[in-house]
This record gives sequence, structure tokens and C-alpha cells, in this order.
Amino acid sequence: MGHAGAILVNEENVKLAGADPRGDGAAIGY
Repeated sequence: MGHAGAILVNEENVKLAGADPRGDGAAIGY
């Protein structure tokens, strides 16, 4: 996980991965 991982997945997958939806990586996903 981490920033790179969050970039590669969509919002739902970010949540499943346990990443913070408000985190930097997830923000890029949005």
C-alpha cells in the first residue's frame, strides 16, 4: 500500500486496502 498503491486503485479499492480516503494517495485517485 502507500501512495503508489492508492494511485493505482479506485476509491472503493482504496477503502478495501485500508488506505485513508483523505490521504495523499487517495486524493490523487479522486
